[in-house]
Amino acid sequence: MLSLALHTLRARWITFAGSFTALALGVALLTVMGLALASSLDAPAREPERFAAAPVVVKGADTLRVPTPNGERTEELAHPRAVPAATVAKLRRLGAVVEDRSYPVRAEGAPGELTGHPWSTAAFAPYAVEAGRAPRADDEVVVSGDWTRP
Repeated sequence: MLSLALHTLRARWITFAGSFTALALGVALLTVMGLALASSLDAPAREPERFAAAPVVVKGADTLRVPTPNGERTEELAHPRAVPAATVAKLRRLGAVVEDRSYPVRAEGAPGELTGHPWSTAAFAPYAVEAGRAPRADDEVVVSGDWTRP
């Protein structure tokens, strides 16, 4: 029986190599899929970074909706729109409101693109001023990161 198997293997070695390759690739694919699934299920929960201390966060719409004759078309926006002024006015009646408007910051020696936020939003984030003071004028900023150290 073994000699018959060896004779068949010698006669059809290309078929054997193709079957072995397909089996190996299938096992590799299943292994990679299993690892990806296991890593996504075992991922730790992300804690909020900015606005961690804020009781409520209201965000503007980040989807553009346009009615067309064939139905509504939607497109994701790169940046969410601002919260409408009427909504902000209603929220101000309920309590203090802090608006967060991002803006580009350019600094000498800074890495790449930096984004600034109003100092009023720092109260809701886990930031602390280690050196210096809070900004008092419009042309003052607080920076974070290792690139600021001499």
